[in-house]
Amino acid sequence: MSQKRVPFHLITLWHPEIWLSIPVSELPSLPCVQRSRVELERRTQEVAQLRSLDAFWGYFHDRPILNLGKPVDQLRKTWIRVDKLIPCIEDFDPRLVRTLGEGKQPQYRLEYRPEWGDEPAILDTALRNNIIDNIRQAKRLSVRQLWRNPVAARFGTLPLPVPEDVASEVVNLVLGPFDEEECSRRAELDFKLIHNAWWAVFPE
Repeated sequence: MSQKRVPFHLITLWHPEIWLSIPVSELPSLPCVQRSRVELERRTQEVAQLRSLDAFWGYFHDRPILNLGKPVDQLRKTWIRVDKLIPCIEDFDPRLVRTLGEGKQPQYRLEYRPEWGDEPAILDTALRNNIIDNIRQAKRLSVRQLWRNPVAARFGTLPLPVPEDVASEVVNLVLGPFDEEECSRRAELDFKLIHNAWWAVFPE
């Protein structure tokens, strides 16, 4: 079976209260990036029209969500060991993100990116270390989904030392706490540092 290699743009981690070791009620007291689902989808529609990209509506948590990427369905409802993940996310910068208008989906998540530009809401070192320690202790995480997104769909430039003609796509790996009943298969997913950028490696 052939393998696909795509650089990371984003790793999303659900249930931030678990990894931060705080109650959900305390999340609003932390620095966070504020977003609006309505505004995100408006911008997505503009980018799709401007760059002639195919957009489609999916239904998640009782609400329609506009997407430009493609899910890697064979990785859904699988699990990964965290030992290969940790070197990757230690190289990335985390933010707590709150998105309004998510329907029944939780508003808060953690996002790890290789580059945030001048985005504020930096978490202090103690919080960042606490997240890593809790992920390490968990040993396994559930893979909610891996999204392959066209570079052209991004609102800005590719924040990686990888030319766009080399990487026409970037990926968003969506993770959550390990669910033994739902996620019985180990993911065929690897993490590789290539030319100073982290890449996801998975079956094509």
